[in-house]
Amino acid sequence: MIKSQGSLAGPNQDHGSGLWMPIALLVVVFLTGGASRFDVLSLPFLRFFAAAILVFILVSRGFSIFAEFRRPVGYLAIVGIIILLQLVPLPPAVWTLLPGR
Repeated sequence: MIKSQGSLAGPNQDHGSGLWMPIALLVVVFLTGGASRFDVLSLPFLRFFAAAILVFILVSRGFSIFAEFRRPVGYLAIVGIIILLQLVPLPPAVWTLLPGR
C-alpha cells in the first residue's frame, strides 16, 4: 500500500480551508503594489499583513509543519554561526602573530 505524503492541511481539515491565506496575501500585494525602495508608504502595511499571516499559520498549524526542514535549517544555522564567529575581532596579540601581519 502506498502511503501519501502529508500536506499543509491537517488530517481533519479539508484541503481548501487554508487557501484563503495565500489568496488574501496576494490580493494585498496587488492592492499595495510592489517597490524596491524603502520609503514607499504601502510597504509597512504589506509587511505587517505578511507577518500577521505567518504568525497565524504558525499558531494555527503548529511548528510541526517545519519538521521536514530540520536538517537544512540546521545546516543554515551552522553556516550562520561560522559567519558570526568570523565577525568577532581577534585580540592584537593573536593578530600580530599571524604570518604576513
